[in-house]
Amino acid sequence: MADPVFLPPIMSTMLQPFIYFIALYSKYENLFIHLGFFIKDQEVLCYAKTKMILSFNVRLKYFDRFSKYMLKLPLDTTDQVLLFAIKHIKTNSN
Repeated sequence: MADPVFLPPIMSTMLQPFIYFIALYSKYENLFIHLGFFIKDQEVLCYAKTKMILSFNVRLKYFDRFSKYMLKLPLDTTDQVLLFAIKHIKTNSN
């Protein structure tokens, strides 16, 4: 059993990753809901979600960059999703 003296530092170090992953889950959920409005084809939507999970992983800056430009470009085919979501967003990282 853990000594009560060590419990506050352990809980404090565990809080920040927990909050980060809650924010990450929230960003994924919000982005996927918005994608459902912009991409009508169910197959392209599934492809876009899978590609974003595999390419963005846990990097919130890519999510912010993608959601900023998502409204400006059409994402109707898998080629457009691949070109925009992966190459454009990841190559323009600062």
